[in-house]
Formats: sequence, structure tokens, C-alpha cells
Amino acid sequence: MNFKKMSYYSYGSENFPGVMKKIDNTVKAAQNLGLQAEHKAYKSADKYKSWKAILIDDADIIFIRFSFLIQTLLFPIVLIKRLQGKKIIIDIPTPRAIALNEMRGAQAKNLKIKIVWNYIFSSWILFPANLIIQYAEESNFFSFGLRSKTLKMGNGILIDESIKIVKQQKQENKINLIAVASIAFWHGYDRLLKAMALAKQKDPDIEINLNLVGDGELLPELKKLADELKLNAHVRFSGALYGQELEAAYESMNISVASLGLSRIGLDEASVLKTREYIAKGLCVIGAGKDPDFPEDSPYRFLVPNDESIEPIAEILIKLAQRDLPAPEEVRVYAENNLALEEKLKKMLYRL
Repeated sequence: MNFKKMSYYSYGSENFPGVMKKIDNTVKAAQNLGLQAEHKAYKSADKYKSWKAILIDDADIIFIRFSFLIQTLLFPIVLIKRLQGKKIIIDIPTPRAIALNEMRGAQAKNLKIKIVWNYIFSSWILFPANLIIQYAEESNFFSFGLRSKTLKMGNGILIDESIKIVKQQKQENKINLIAVASIAFWHGYDRLLKAMALAKQKDPDIEINLNLVGDGELLPELKKLADELKLNAHVRFSGALYGQELEAAYESMNISVASLGLSRIGLDEASVLKTREYIAKGLCVIGAGKDPDFPEDSPYRFLVPNDESIEPIAEILIKLAQRDLPAPEEVRVYAENNLALEEKLKKMLYRL
């Protein structure tokens, strides 16, 4: 690789701490590989200011986080950079077909206009890119003409001393679960609460506790459901936590929980970033749907059906309460060997 400099452009990422963290970590990983790398973040309202910045950017690699409206406007700019010999990577965090489902589920403003606009611009707005990064399978319509330049891979994370390994003491017939998210319907935590109640019915001798960390529009509904299921003594709603408070919430936890409702947005496969953060902290994870970085029989990611069923989750909770779990240090090693962002970035650069 003869690349020396990389610029990563994002739009509106300041409103999403998780997104900002991922991008900043990608830049750090590039720096760890010897590149001069910089995150150039723009507010959505300042998108036009980025045009000039991209036009005069002398970086070898222009990395752009996909935003549909922004990408439509950037098409001529990206085309010019390609003609200048620059390498263009477009990072698409969610397949566009799935993003439309998310907008429908969230009843986004101007929904019909956005849907029509997406289909009009289809796949051709990505033709100037050298490389397109996807984390799950895209529909045939939105991937038409792009397959040869698309790299599907699992998300990576920056693993260093800032990610502390949890200290846990597994007790017999007891597990402490943690779920951290900006709570949305596709997280499927209603399934988890119902499964906890069912597991208690099936085996009264086990104890299952949950710390749900995060805010969101569905939080009141989940609190109501926990009350109806008589789970108040075993479910803690901590709200959004950061820094030391979040680190403290992880201590004494045994199992983490990732998204359990991917089917609600039409996903059968996803590379959930939170799963990787959990694994890096030494916590095994319960999740639904396929993940490119974990085999279905993984000893670190416990797979549940990607549908609305409750009983399979209850059965896994009972089994996990009764068995020993992999040591956090062992789980961390898996993360370092399989999920490190530097290794993911190398695969991208070798494709350019």
C-alpha cells in the first residue's frame, strides 16, 4: 500500500455519539497503520461547505459515510475526485433497503418523498466509488452494478486499554444481563422481558436480572411491560450513562444483550457494533440474526431466532444461568483476533 493520507467525511454524526465514536476510531486505526488520517465532520446543514473541502482535499483516500441526500448532492464532487486519481470509499452503515424499512417503522417525516427519491437515484449515485463497504446484504435493486466493488464485512472496533475487561463472579443459577442502547423497536427488548418472565415460570430456582441502560421513545412501554410481568425487582432502567457511570454499570454483569428485533426492519444479518463492544469488554452476548464475524455455534455469541418467539430466549436464559461461562479474558482475546478495526481497515485498503 502506497497510501499516505486519508480524510473521513461525515454529516450529522455529532447527533449520534456511537457513530462519532466509530468514525473517530476508524481514523485512529488508520493512524495506527501509518496513515495521516483526519475526521472531517460536518453538520447536515453545512453540507455545501464540504464541497469545497473535498474538492481541494489532497488525501489519497476520501472516505465518506453514506447519507442518502448528501450522497446525491456529492455525486459530481466524487466523480471529479475519481478523475483526479483519488480513491473513494463509501461506508454504508445500513443497507438502503433496510434503511427504508427503518424509516417506515419510525414514521419518518416526508416518508413518501424519501422513498420515491431513493428509488429514483437507486444504485447509480454510488458508481463513482472505488469501494463500497456493506455490513449486511443489500437488495438486488440497490446493488445493481455495484457487486464487484462491494466488500461485505463485519464492523470493527478499536481495542485498547480504554476498553476495560469486566470483573464478574458467576453465581450458580443466577445471571446478570446488561443491554446498552438508544432504545428502538428493532432492539426487541420486549422479547427479552417476556422471556425473563417465562424463564422464571419454567424454573423458579433461577434468578435473572437485567440492567437496561439507555433512553428512547419505547422506554415508557418497556417500563410498563416490566410492571405487568412483575419484573420490577429484577429489571433496572438506568437511563443513559456515560464514562465512569457506564463502566460501573458493567461490573458484576455476566451476559450482554444485543438487538433481538432485527426481523422487524427486514434484517436477517447484521454487524451490530454494540456486540463488538460487549465482546471486547469480555462479555458474551445474546443476539438475533446472522453476524459475519461469529459462527452460529459460537461459544461467545448465543444465537436466538430472529423472529417474535419468546420460548427459545427463555430456554437460553435458563441454560446460561445454570452453566459456567467463558472467562472474560478469553472473550477479549477473540475480540482482539477477529474484531480489531486495524485488521478490517487493512482489508479495505488492499481492495483499492
